[in-house]
Amino acid sequence: MRLGDADNAATAPILVVDDDPRNLYAMERILGERGHDVATARSGEDVLRQLLDHDFALILMDVQMPGLDGYEIAELIRSRPRCRHVPIIFVTAFQKDELHVFRGYSAGAVDYIFKPVDPMILASKVAVFVELYRKADEIKRQAVLEKELLQENFRVRAEKLRADDALRRHEEQHALIIRSLPIALYTALPAEAAGGRRFVSDNIAAISGFPATRFADPEFWPSRINDEDRGRVLAEFATLGAAHSVVTEYRWQAGDGSERHFLDHAVLVPDRRGRGREVFGTWLDITDRKHLEAQLQRTQRLEAIGRLTGGIAHDFNNMLAVVIGNLDMLAISSEGDATIERYSAQALKGALRCAALTRHLLTFARQQPLEAKVFALDGFVAGMTELLARTLGNNIRVEYEAVGQLAPIAADPAHVEAALLNIVFNARDAMPEGGTLAITLVNVEWTEGDGDRPDDCPPGRYVVLGVADTGSGMAPDVAARAFEPFFTTKGVGQGTGLGLSTTYGFLKQSGGHATLDSDLGRGTTVKLYFPAARDAPVPAATEDQAAAQGQPLRLDRDSTVLIVEDESDVRDVAVATLQEMGIDVLAAGDAATALDLLGTRPEVELLFTDIMMPGMSGTTLAAEALKRRPTLKVLYATGGDSHVADEPAAPALLRKPYRAHELAERVGALLEG
Repeated sequence: MRLGDADNAATAPILVVDDDPRNLYAMERILGERGHDVATARSGEDVLRQLLDHDFALILMDVQMPGLDGYEIAELIRSRPRCRHVPIIFVTAFQKDELHVFRGYSAGAVDYIFKPVDPMILASKVAVFVELYRKADEIKRQAVLEKELLQENFRVRAEKLRADDALRRHEEQHALIIRSLPIALYTALPAEAAGGRRFVSDNIAAISGFPATRFADPEFWPSRINDEDRGRVLAEFATLGAAHSVVTEYRWQAGDGSERHFLDHAVLVPDRRGRGREVFGTWLDITDRKHLEAQLQRTQRLEAIGRLTGGIAHDFNNMLAVVIGNLDMLAISSEGDATIERYSAQALKGALRCAALTRHLLTFARQQPLEAKVFALDGFVAGMTELLARTLGNNIRVEYEAVGQLAPIAADPAHVEAALLNIVFNARDAMPEGGTLAITLVNVEWTEGDGDRPDDCPPGRYVVLGVADTGSGMAPDVAARAFEPFFTTKGVGQGTGLGLSTTYGFLKQSGGHATLDSDLGRGTTVKLYFPAARDAPVPAATEDQAAAQGQPLRLDRDSTVLIVEDESDVRDVAVATLQEMGIDVLAAGDAATALDLLGTRPEVELLFTDIMMPGMSGTTLAAEALKRRPTLKVLYATGGDSHVADEPAAPALLRKPYRAHELAERVGALLEG
């Protein structure tokens, strides 16, 4: 018996059932000699037990057995799903009476073999069922294999579909990335690298405004390179054969007429022999980067000029303080001389105009302090519009519109007025034959991602004052420099070039922004962006803007003031002015001398010190003096630096060039308490 191979597909095990061991031996010997695997059982229980563990191709069962006979065992076999299809051949010693045969077939037998068993008959019948078993088993194995192959095919197809879908998504993503990037690919023959292109990617249309087919024309691409760049670019491409690569920047006219900046990178790809076979290249649109670089350079230039003008204005204010102070003293001492008064008044007028010019310079440099007030811009501008209409004349029509309920702003009204006048007068000069001046006010609010938000303008709420004219306009290169100080297109003596630069500095100092858009021959639009104020506007107080004239104030008591000023001429004027008030004056040219005088002269009631001095500054001097003399009063003077005005204590401050009556009034007010 070789049941160890029963589960092998090449074997067909046979179960022989008989209670007589001699019959079992004979059957096993006959079948074994013919190569069959034979298992034996001597009872019905043994049969059922073996059927639980093994599959058989055929059961040869004796009918007459003690206990369960063959018919009963066959019925039990047929009742079990696992073995109900196993063919059963009854082996019996009975003759072929119909009753036994019928009962056998009813129990599930497929055939009969009668004892004594003929070996040839047994072998032939067994061979038929064994062959059927093997074919059935082969069919099952083929079915299992086909099922496995089908499942594998489904799996492979599913994986292929997933791979194809992933590849398609990957290609779509790559195509989307390539289309979204400001870059185009091209190829060319080495001999035609400076002309036509064999292949150009489709996204060139988004970059250049022309379809890819246009670049096949060898004259097309070079013809649209900027005239100033064309010779250099073509010369660089002419060296491609020796250099094997070219990286160059140039300006190129796009389909909409605008000028784009391209970074062109071409590489010569050699063949196996090292000879140039084809040129692969990329066009990268760097226009936005160029604009940002230009804007950065312009901002850095403005900041540098601002620092320079701030320093110049400080020194100039010191000189003007000497001039204006002496003119005031000359007017005081003229004793009614009309000629001296007339000449001094004219000189003073010119000096005050120079002082206004330095204020413009300091405003541009963001060093001039602003007296910000919360007020309604619409009422302020509406009041000026009537005056502007009369001033500009009949050939210029002034239109004014305020859109919606405007938010109040916090700014210096005097600077707002000056900014509007500067812009309006520039517009008038641009419309010598007349035209239309449109003044508009509107609320805007920008978030971080707004595309319309101007560069360098933080997100937030703004009130926009726009002034648009229909004048001659400006070329792009001129408009780009409009906010630069001292830049003007007017003739000599017709403008200082500080109007728009002062306006720009004032807006930046106020937390706002200014923009200018101009189209040559069609006009210019200037927009001023004022941050919206959170507080409600307050009624503007009536101020006396006329300069005080006459004698400085005089005190009714003896007082002593210490003046600290490193500029001797400025110091002398201040000394003379206070002495005219009847004040005892001590003077020092530096902080160290001033501290020595404070230590020896306890009668000093007020320290009048310049802020910007070599060595120890005026603010440091005042802090040290107050440590020694806490009751000492302090008055600062400055020709440009305004940081002390931002201190919480709000110290008394005079800005150079100050008038004699201003110094007298401020000192008198401090000494009188």
